[in-house]
Amino acid sequence: MIALIKIQATKRLSQTLTAHKIIAKQNLTRGKNKKFMISLIYDCSGLNFNVGLYKNQQLLFSEKNIEKHKHSEIMVAKIDKILKDNNLSYQELSFVSTSKGPGSFTGLRVGLAFIKTLQTITDIKAIAIDNFTIYAYQYFCSIKQQKILDHSIFIALDSGNQYVYLCGFDISQKGFCKNSYLKSFSFIDFNKYLAENVQKTFVGNIKNLPENYQIEISINSLQELSLLKYRGLNNDFDFDDKIEIFYNIENIS
Repeated sequence: MIALIKIQATKRLSQTLTAHKIIAKQNLTRGKNKKFMISLIYDCSGLNFNVGLYKNQQLLFSEKNIEKHKHSEIMVAKIDKILKDNNLSYQELSFVSTSKGPGSFTGLRVGLAFIKTLQTITDIKAIAIDNFTIYAYQYFCSIKQQKILDHSIFIALDSGNQYVYLCGFDISQKGFCKNSYLKSFSFIDFNKYLAENVQKTFVGNIKNLPENYQIEISINSLQELSLLKYRGLNNDFDFDDKIEIFYNIENIS
């Protein structure tokens, strides 16, 4: 089933790119928007497909909470329409970025199949960032103006398969870094762990976390982190499985 979804996503993308005739014009179109950085950012790790289009750091278009569980049916057509409405082709994108989980098993496979196919066909730089880093960054942004002393947090995420994944981060005034390896719990065991560690800060998408620490992935946050990756990217495709060691937020401008 998953293989079929990936084949369908690849086929749709290939047909779309061919329809735009950008494969044959690849060398001619590259650099058309050289003075601008055009980026396509999307997230398929949840129940919904969320997407944003940016020129430099200015948001041109965003749409979130599109139909649930229909990533494979709507993603390519939706992205194609967004680019068409903004008079852009795929080849004019500086880079494309997505989240790489943990999260919805099917959604992630569709989203990653799309970005891999796009990078292969168009030679666009492709970036994938893990959800732990995205959540840690969003938490950091929410507290950085409060002059809170250095501390540690746990990011708790729904794996999409009845487990909770947990990863720790150290937070400072300048940035954040991972401080522990990935751990997994059943929901029952996680609830026990949560009750035994009430003094610790847990942030994520688990429903029984404190309400002010229940957050969803922000496309803006994913775009800002992707800029850090893009500026330091040596290869055309950055798709490692490592959680980022350190982000110095001062590098974002």
